[in-house]
Amino acid sequence: MRIAFLSFEFPPETAHGGIATYTAQAADLLAERGHEVEVFAGGAATSSFERPSGVKVHTVGCTDNCRFAFPAGLAFALRHAEAPFEVLEAPEYQAEAEFAIRFAPEIPLVIRMHSPAGLLSEINTPRNLRNLKFAEALPQLRMFVGALRKREALPDLKLANPAIVSGRETEMRELAVARESDEVVSPSGALRTYAIDQWQLPENRVAHVPNPFAPSPVMLDVPPVDEAPTVGFFGRLEVRKGIKTLSAAIPRIAQAVPGVRFLFVGKSTPLEGGEDAAEQLQALCAKLGIAAEFPGRQPSESLPGWFGKVRVAVFPSVWENFPYVCLEAMAAARAVVGSNAGGMSDMIEPGKTGLLIAPENSSQLADHVIRLLGDVPLCRTMGQAARESVLARYSAATMGPQIEASYQRAIAHRRQAGPRRQPWMLS
Repeated sequence: MRIAFLSFEFPPETAHGGIATYTAQAADLLAERGHEVEVFAGGAATSSFERPSGVKVHTVGCTDNCRFAFPAGLAFALRHAEAPFEVLEAPEYQAEAEFAIRFAPEIPLVIRMHSPAGLLSEINTPRNLRNLKFAEALPQLRMFVGALRKREALPDLKLANPAIVSGRETEMRELAVARESDEVVSPSGALRTYAIDQWQLPENRVAHVPNPFAPSPVMLDVPPVDEAPTVGFFGRLEVRKGIKTLSAAIPRIAQAVPGVRFLFVGKSTPLEGGEDAAEQLQALCAKLGIAAEFPGRQPSESLPGWFGKVRVAVFPSVWENFPYVCLEAMAAARAVVGSNAGGMSDMIEPGKTGLLIAPENSSQLADHVIRLLGDVPLCRTMGQAARESVLARYSAATMGPQIEASYQRAIAHRRQAGPRRQPWMLS
C-alpha cells in the first residue's frame, strides 16, 4: 500500500509528545513491512528527507499546530495528485486532516485518537468547575460558532470556565473530521468507549487497535532493581499526570519506608494556585526530610539510565490514553503503579505486570508503593513479567497486521461510500 501520515508532531523538529512517538514508530513499522510510507509534518521550513527505514518525510513550513491543517492538507493533496496514496492516517488532535479531505475528498481516511481537546480541557479544569457534559454543550456551542461566522453578537454560553469553551470548540472540529473518516481507531478501550458514548460514533466504525511500541535495546538492557528504595515519577509535573495525588501520598510513604527517595523526571508546570509544581514538591520533601531529585525534562535516549535508578515507577494520572512512558518503564523491567483511568488499564495486568489505582486515590497509591518498596523480589518478578508483556503485545509482528487490517477496512468503506460531498463541516 501507499500510505500517508499527516501529523504536526514528528521527530526531530516537532517531536513534542506521544503523537510524534506513535507516528514515527508506526511509519517505520509499515515501511519495514514493505509499504510505501510518506509523512507530512510540522517544521520551520518546507523540506523533505528520508528516514533510515525508507519513510519519506515532508515538512510544510509551519511551527504552529493550530495553523498546520491548511498547509499540510495542501502539501498532501499536491503529492497525492502526483503519486496517489491508497489511505491517509491522521490524529484527531486539532482536526489536522480537515483540509486534506477537502482537497482530496476521495481519499480513505483513518483517524487515530490520542485525547480529544474537550476531554483534556475538562480534565485540566478544577473538579468543582466541571459542570457541563459534552452532549449538553453541543447546542450552545453550535450557536456560538454560527454567531462567530456571521459576525453576530455572541450568545452567553453559561459555561463555568473559558478553557472548557475553547476545548469544546476544538473538539467540535475534531468530531466533524472523525465523522467524515472511514475508520476511527482508539489505542485504548476507554477512549473507544468515549468515542461511542460521547461522540456518538457507530460502534462498527470505531476500532480498538493499540499503538505499536518498539523499546530500544538499551531500555531492554536496564538491569533488575537494586536495593535503594526509590520512587520515580516520569512525565510533566501537572494535575492531569496525577502530581497532586502523588504529593498527597508522599507523607504516608515517607513514614512507612525510612530512607525512601523520590525522583521527578519531567517538565514542571504551574498548579491551580499558580505555584510551580516542582517548587511545591521540593518544599514538601524538605519539610519531611526526604531526599528528592528534580532533573526536569530529559531526552528520550537518557530515560534508561533514569529508570535504572528507581525501584518503583508511578503514573497516577487522572487520565491517559496510551502513555508510552508507562510502556518504557515496563520495558525497563520496573515495577509500575498506574491509574486505571484510560490506557494503563489495558497495559497492566494487576498483580502480575504492575498495580493499578483509581484516579486521585492517594491512599491506594501509598499502599501500593509501600508494598512494593518493601518487597524487592516482587519488584523483580513483576518487572520481568512487565518486560515480557510489552515485547509480546506491542511488537511489529503483533501490531502490523492489525494496522493493515484497519486500513483495508477504511479503503473498503470509502470505495462503497464514494467521494465526500462538500461542504461537510459544522454549520
